[in-house]
Amino acid sequence: ITKYPFRSGNFVGPGHTIDASAQFKELFGYDYFLFYGPFEELSVDELGDVYFLTLIPIYEEEREWMVNNNSFAWLFAFFNREDWDLVVDKEREVFIPNEQETESIDF
Repeated sequence: ITKYPFRSGNFVGPGHTIDASAQFKELFGYDYFLFYGPFEELSVDELGDVYFLTLIPIYEEEREWMVNNNSFAWLFAFFNREDWDLVVDKEREVFIPNEQETESIDF
């Protein structure tokens, strides 16, 4: 992932997604990673500020919902569930928020 900006010519930030590797897809079933954060900031004199983001593994259907709606609405609804967990879980079901879970979000 650290090489992603150099390969693609783009930088990533919170709410962006990237493809999971074929091996990760085969082992865990997730299709993409969603960037979330930053949780930490490190100041490096020669580089300026460096931010550490968290990657949340997501399924194709979840990414499609985000593209058609809003990745931050998905995150908000996901984190408001009682059973959310950032750990890779082969048993996690696809999460598509319903209207009640996203209607109170003001962006």
